[in-house]
Amino acid sequence: MDIYQELKKAFDFYNQRLFHNELPECIFTLSRVSDTIGYFSPNRFIDNSNNTRHHEICLNPNYFGVLDCERTFATLVHEMVHMLQECRGERITTGYHNKAWAEIMISIGLVPTDTGKIGGKKLNILADIQMYRKKS
Repeated sequence: MDIYQELKKAFDFYNQRLFHNELPECIFTLSRVSDTIGYFSPNRFIDNSNNTRHHEICLNPNYFGVLDCERTFATLVHEMVHMLQECRGERITTGYHNKAWAEIMISIGLVPTDTGKIGGKKLNILADIQMYRKKS
């Protein structure tokens, strides 16, 4: 199995279904950064042949066997929301998560809460977010 190909397929699926193909192509990386399931980095890579920049979504493969598929894909979508904000020019200057980020998350069905459980207090800004699929 080619993990990068699978991530691309998942990205394309969620980009169409949740973001109406608003997100550009990105580069996926894998890193075993401790205490990090994933992160988004804007304009991380430069293509010198045409001077274009590419965003990065990084996931930690240490969690692939620990978390269920839903949580892994929720992390991918979480990072895609950061990318959406960047693409819309909504650069976050303080902290990593803000009210606008939380509102987008809720609108697509991922709820950031203080307990990490449905029914917890919804957060606007936080350093370490836990997401759970909103029940319809």
